[in-house]
Order: sequence, then structure tokens, then C-alpha cells
Amino acid sequence: MPLDASQTLGVEVPIPPYLLLPLLNSPLQGDANASPFIPTLPITTTYKEWTRTTHFLPAAFPRAHTLCVAPALARPTLPTSKDHERQLRKDEFGRWRDHWKGFSAEDYFPARSEREANETAQRLAQEQRSTPLWNVVQRWCRRDCEVPENGLILIAAHANGMHKETFEPCLEALIHHSSTPIAEIWSLDTIDSGFSGVVNEGKLGPSASWCDQARDLLNLIHHLPEPGQDASEVLRRKEKGGYAGTRPIVGIGHSYSGSAVLRLASAVPTALDGIIFIDPVLLRPEVLSKRPKPEFNARGQGAVARRDVFSDRQEAMRYFQSRPFFSKWDPRTLQAMVEHGLVPLDPISAPQGAVRLAMHRAREAAVFGQSWQSTLSYASGLIKRHTCKFHAVLMANSDLITDGFADITFVKDIKDWGGTSHIMPGNHLVVQEQPDKLGEHLATVLDAWYAHRPSFEARL
Repeated sequence: MPLDASQTLGVEVPIPPYLLLPLLNSPLQGDANASPFIPTLPITTTYKEWTRTTHFLPAAFPRAHTLCVAPALARPTLPTSKDHERQLRKDEFGRWRDHWKGFSAEDYFPARSEREANETAQRLAQEQRSTPLWNVVQRWCRRDCEVPENGLILIAAHANGMHKETFEPCLEALIHHSSTPIAEIWSLDTIDSGFSGVVNEGKLGPSASWCDQARDLLNLIHHLPEPGQDASEVLRRKEKGGYAGTRPIVGIGHSYSGSAVLRLASAVPTALDGIIFIDPVLLRPEVLSKRPKPEFNARGQGAVARRDVFSDRQEAMRYFQSRPFFSKWDPRTLQAMVEHGLVPLDPISAPQGAVRLAMHRAREAAVFGQSWQSTLSYASGLIKRHTCKFHAVLMANSDLITDGFADITFVKDIKDWGGTSHIMPGNHLVVQEQPDKLGEHLATVLDAWYAHRPSFEARL
């Protein structure tokens, strides 16, 4: 059903360039008592030449909007009957509608000057002193062998509603097929997904600012240890970038995170040497005024209605396998979803009992509802402040194409930026459904960029 004017944003994209809010010192930095507990997490894949470790780092601080961290979301409830389940869903929809009352897109527009950005960051930091967040990241290191002298660093960022472990089969295939010297690979959970969603429980608010994912990626770059060197569980910030300057960094962004890597490259042109988009969520700027307000976003509404609690992991697996959305997944990524995308509903008294989605459905809905913010990433890319390499993997059967996101015009823009593109058969969730095929293609892209170069230029 077409939306009427009252249900659409009715605003135009501000003229770029756009600034990211500065990264201020998080209250978590230097607090020895603040470090969360890292459980022993199962590894989805078993690539013998690489080892994986889990680390924390304070997330980008402050968050770009007050409602990203307050009021805190309530923990899901296990329904006792079908009627109870329907009532819980009805209540969730009520909270969803109430939250967006008085919504203004301009409240999420970027600062227009360094002074405004600094003043906004200082104000938000004061408001958020009690709600600093963590990012949980995974580090892939070479096992028992020297780090390539000029090896590059990969950073993989997942789609909304997913988590870093669903990238493992794809990254394993990339390693297997690539001739490019790779020093290390890093992947991260967004602040509300996977294990990040667990350690940040009670601090996450009902809204989302898409620029914060770009800031989290930049923040991770500033925390990267030297490749091959030991790193503490809580990564330490290095003011000069935190990595060997001769090592290029390539950002791989799927869906929602495709928007984030473009926003980062446009705001900080020296941060990344290359970007690989995987079916990115990027709306052309001219469609912003006709996009739905978050309350009326169909994907957001679908996430609000999503089932999020199961009696145990076995029931969750059976449920996933019965749903068209999950039934197309590679068995390894589906297993990763069950192992890492679900957490105990009551971790203290019933750690082996009922489980819930690690990402609160209200947070997933908020990210979908705020997808209009991808117009800001696209607009920032069109002015071509970025200096990195580009490649886009676009899915032939992606449902994004029919919803006004990246399409043939994006292919033309990528070419104008000096990049390349590849249209691959399959659906939007290619990381989950075709990890081997995608990983092999990503390897060919990296090999074309780096495999035969004798040295790499410094970036920062």
C-alpha cells in the first residue's frame, strides 16, 4: 500500500561533505574493573593455519544520538501460550510506535562544522557517562608462521541482524583461494549483535544512528595491535593508528555495513586502502523525502514481529530450518547462528534452558527503520573525497533492488569512482547462503589489487 505524505520523511539530504563525530575517550578506557567476562566460544570453522581469538574494545564514544543508549530495552520474555505470545508481540508494537512519536530525521543529520561536531560530542558524552558500550571483535592470526612483511589487514563487517561468526565460512574460503599476502583478519559484532549485544544489555536504547557503525570501524582501526604480536583481551587504543602504516586495510561491508565503510572512507579518506561492498544498503539521495518514517518501515515492522525466544537451541534450530529465510543458508552459517546468535534467556539460573536472540528485535527493527540514513553515505560518496579502491558485489536476486537501494546507477557510480563491480547470482544474504562462492570471488578481487605488487604504500 502506498504511503501518504504523513508517513514519509519529507526532507532533503543536506549538502555534503559530512563529518563524523570525534572519538572521545570512553569511560571504559583504563578501567581495569570494567572488562567483561569472555566465555569459551565455539569456533564455527576449523582452518588449521589460522587461529582465532576474541577481544573487547570500548565502542566509539559517545554514540551519535541520545536514544541509542536510553531508555534501556527490556529483556525478552518466554511466552507461556499462543495468546501470551500474541500479547507480547502487540505490546512490542505499541512500544515501537510510541518510540517514534515526535521523530525528526534532522536530529540524525551530521554536524556541518568541526566546532558543531566537537560541541555535540561533548554534550552527548556528558549525557552518556553511565552508558558506555563495548565492541566484541574476532582476530584471525596466522598459526606458527611469520606474518607476511607487506601483508594486508582485512576488516569484515556484517549485515543487520547477523553477527561476526556468520562471516567465518566466507573468510575461510577467501583465505583458501587467495594468493594475496594477508597479515591478519578482524571481524566485529555491532554494538547490539552477537556477544556485543550480550555485554551491552541494559545500555542499549530503542534507536540507531548509522554513522556510529562507521565510527566503530574507525575506532577499531585505532585499536589494532601490530600484526602477529600478542594482544590483551581488552585492546588498547594507539593514537597513531595502532597498526603498521605500510599495511593497507581493506574494509569488507555486507548490507548495512556496506553503507558504513563508504561513510568512513568519505569522512576519513586515509583510513582504508580498499573497500569491497557486498550487496550494500545504499539509497540514492534523491529518494530520501519519499522514504517511510521509521514507524512505517516494512522491514522494521517485520523485525518487531520476529520470534525471538525459544525453549532451547534444538527448538531454535528446528524453527530456523522450517523458515524460508533460514532454509537457504549454508549449514555452517546456520550452525553459527544457533551457537552465537542465541544466548540464554536467564544466564544465571537456567544457562541451559530457554534462549533468545542475542540482538534485541527492537534494535534490529531500529536499524531497519533508520535505513534512510544510507542516503547520507551515498551522498558523501558522490562527492568523491575517498581515495581508496572499490569493488561491489551486487546480487542478481536481491530484494534490495525492488526497494530502491543500490541498483544499476550504483554500478555506474562505482565505475566513475575508478572501481569495479560484479553481479552474482543469488540473494541478498550471500554471506550466509553462498559463503564458499563469495569467498572465492573476494579472493580474486584482492589478488587483482595486491597479489603482484612488491610493496604497499603507507596509509596513515
